[in-house]
Amino acid sequence: MLRVALVGCGRIMPAHLHAYKNLWDLGIKNFRIVALVARKEEDALRFRKRGEGPPPRTPVTTNPADPLGKPHLYVSDIHDDVLPEIFTSWQQMLDETEVDLVDIYTTVNTHHEIATEALNAGKHVQVEKPMAVSVRAGKLMVEAAKRSGKVLMVAESVRYGKLNRIVRWILEQGVIGEVRAFHAFSFGSDWSPDKVVAQTPWRHLKLIAGGGATIDIGVHLWHLARYWCGDVDEIFAYTPILEPTRYIRDEQGKILQQVQPDADDTFMALCKFKNGAYGLASFSWSGHGGRVSAPICLFGTKGSIIGERLKLEEGKDVSVSDFFEANASEQDKEKLFPMGIRDAFTLEKWDWFRAIEQNESPEANGEEGLKDLATAFAMCESQIANKPVKVEDVLESRIDGYQRAIDEHYGLV
Repeated sequence: MLRVALVGCGRIMPAHLHAYKNLWDLGIKNFRIVALVARKEEDALRFRKRGEGPPPRTPVTTNPADPLGKPHLYVSDIHDDVLPEIFTSWQQMLDETEVDLVDIYTTVNTHHEIATEALNAGKHVQVEKPMAVSVRAGKLMVEAAKRSGKVLMVAESVRYGKLNRIVRWILEQGVIGEVRAFHAFSFGSDWSPDKVVAQTPWRHLKLIAGGGATIDIGVHLWHLARYWCGDVDEIFAYTPILEPTRYIRDEQGKILQQVQPDADDTFMALCKFKNGAYGLASFSWSGHGGRVSAPICLFGTKGSIIGERLKLEEGKDVSVSDFFEANASEQDKEKLFPMGIRDAFTLEKWDWFRAIEQNESPEANGEEGLKDLATAFAMCESQIANKPVKVEDVLESRIDGYQRAIDEHYGLV
């Protein structure tokens, strides 16, 4: 029986609880959530048992594609034979409760401390993205996992998304030839032009979040780029703050809170991959009067993938999902989607459990998360240096002009 502690009972919690519930409904019942940890007791009680505790929070978005919009769920909805203990200190939880797995959803600046202590205590760890507040902080986590021999996984849902896994399979079959270019562009979001993202002000503060859109969204985007195209060699980027003040407003538009960000809300980056391909990645939480985006695209020597469409030189234009269903073997389908799981959060939990039980590495392991983090921070370092930077130099902390203040604040240098 895997005993799980959930640390950080915030807005992403429902998405993770739904994943655990999906596993339970599939017959995977070899786990129990035995502890909930939050700074405020009422935040943990909000998720413990249906009919008890404070009322659910109103979701911050109605976008069905955003996990922050998942409906509220209670641990008792998953299993009611064991109800979790409540803690307001993760240290106390580690000291007083028998747990095997620690699942971390706290603010980014706390990830490295909680994860390293949990790993040092012999616990397996999954941590929400972004992995850490800086590359040096992420390295501490990876090193702790190596010392302990326990599994460190980053909850990088992009890796487990249905479309993204199918595209990876198509690339591995050589259907579009060698990849020559990656393109991802989006300007404007649910938080445009000047809303506090997800009603969580810390996302705009460098010392807590590490960065703004570059880190919160960038790790997603660069993980996807790396998953499809391989590691990034070099990046040149601009990472401005386009909105100097952001607001939380009520339904009538009255300002309830305002924040002056010191972390970016926009990035515009060019990159070169180690395999010789080129890329463009751009995103913004800003944008007045409208928003625009393009499907994420890959261009190869024999064809392209534009969003959900596979387009080949001979004129073939087909859905990537239809192509996969028609051409993939049953073995390949089971490898990518074990037990038919197509939900990204559920699949990442399944992979974590599998890695622990089989003493193997999960797909989105700590080393992968660290590379994502270094690639995202390379954008910030490029802005400071005003020149292209090598991701390897950021990964090895040879370039740290942007991160230096973070690392000094947390005593990492």
